[in-house]
Amino acid sequence: MSQESNSFTGLATTLEQFTGSSGHLHVGQDVLSRNRGTNTVIGGFLAVAEERGWEPVPVIDAYACPGGPLDRDAYRTLKGLVLDGLRAAGPLDGVLLSLHGAMLAEGCDDPEGDLLTAVRALVGDVPVAAVLDLHANVSDEMVAAASLLVAYKTYPHVDLADSGRKAAGLLAAWMEEGVRYWASLVPLPMLLPSINMRTIEGTGPMVDMQREAARLTDGSVVEAGVYGGFPFADVTISRASVLVYAATVRAARDAALRLAECYWKGRHRFLGATPPAEEAVGYALAADGRPVVIADVADNPASGGAGDTTTLLRLLVERDVAESFVGMLYDPETVEQAFALGAGGLGSFRLGGKVNPAHGGPVEVEGEVLTLSSGEYVARGPMLRGKRASMGRACLLRAGNVMIGAAEGRASVNDPAMLEVLGVDWRALRVLALKVKGHFRAAFGSEVAAIFDAEAPGAAPTDLGSVPYRRVNRPVFPLDEVEWRPADHATGGMA
Repeated sequence: MSQESNSFTGLATTLEQFTGSSGHLHVGQDVLSRNRGTNTVIGGFLAVAEERGWEPVPVIDAYACPGGPLDRDAYRTLKGLVLDGLRAAGPLDGVLLSLHGAMLAEGCDDPEGDLLTAVRALVGDVPVAAVLDLHANVSDEMVAAASLLVAYKTYPHVDLADSGRKAAGLLAAWMEEGVRYWASLVPLPMLLPSINMRTIEGTGPMVDMQREAARLTDGSVVEAGVYGGFPFADVTISRASVLVYAATVRAARDAALRLAECYWKGRHRFLGATPPAEEAVGYALAADGRPVVIADVADNPASGGAGDTTTLLRLLVERDVAESFVGMLYDPETVEQAFALGAGGLGSFRLGGKVNPAHGGPVEVEGEVLTLSSGEYVARGPMLRGKRASMGRACLLRAGNVMIGAAEGRASVNDPAMLEVLGVDWRALRVLALKVKGHFRAAFGSEVAAIFDAEAPGAAPTDLGSVPYRRVNRPVFPLDEVEWRPADHATGGMA
């Protein structure tokens, strides 16, 4: 049950975002058939279950594209499906959950903590293990309710199945051998942009943090999670943290404090200016090789961006950049118009700029409909490999020399299959202006000549000083001067 909630996106997340083109909701045996053999957390759970001869009892697999907080009905319905499924399952030996850790809901600032608490109350002393995104805002309630919380270790998140396998393996030790773990959580007063948390290049501040966490993970310490947090959730629990599980309370606390001290000392390394969009376009047009990517990071749907801001689109259309592509725009209105015209049809289109006009209004073009698609694809990149997905109906337009992709659903272009279902020969193009930030690098990074991040208006800017926070705890780095010592803030106990 996963969604990352952005308080500033201007979009509500309803149950339709889980059942429609921006997500999925599978129940019962479909959970198994949709995830078995895939690079997903549930795929990792199932691999261990099959190896150990467990009988998996599937409940739900619910995902919505990051966006605004869930409305009250959506969260109540999904939570009800989880609890009803557990009740119907009867006596269980253990529970595994794949969560995010930065979900918000109307009237609830910590849905994962609330859900885990409800699960714990229902199943009693049965061990409950959950996997969380590296960008989770980990709360005391989550730690208190769960037997174990396992963090992704990579960004882009290419270790989804590995994380599921690890959680299931530790659950097995708990169920079959009676092993118990102590937890120690250290929240840090840091709101960090994720743009410098990438691990795929093999260097950088998060790479160093994960190496330190791995070094501390020995016979006593079984899990050392370094959480970047999600800074666009405007709630009091938004911040970076470290969470360690070990065989003794002292081992857990010592390792957590060491990690937290390292994290705090390196906090400035996570900051850095992103060039404005016009400057990034200039860099891209001057670059050698093809294709060159311009990443529209502040409107990345995977960070809760609307996916329909128009700054980069306007710049490329005004310059009529040859062999260029912009996408995927979240624009159901344009998709409906394109399907009405049919492939080869000509029309006047108002592209994007419909969710939050303050981030840039629509771009008006005369265009041709090149292709139409159901938007369904099978992920073939390292993230989610083998997973069937959909961005809703989609269309490919041409306005002058610029190609534009639009879809009914919101989705970051993190997998080449998303472009290929529209017939985009992306490797042959000069410029790809994509609604992405970090995850796309797993599939595209080695296939493109260069990548230029661009700062343009959107719900997830890299400059956190521009975010209109009202509720996060202050003082907090980098918005304020902060004096802080890890030893004053460690919490922990028997998981």
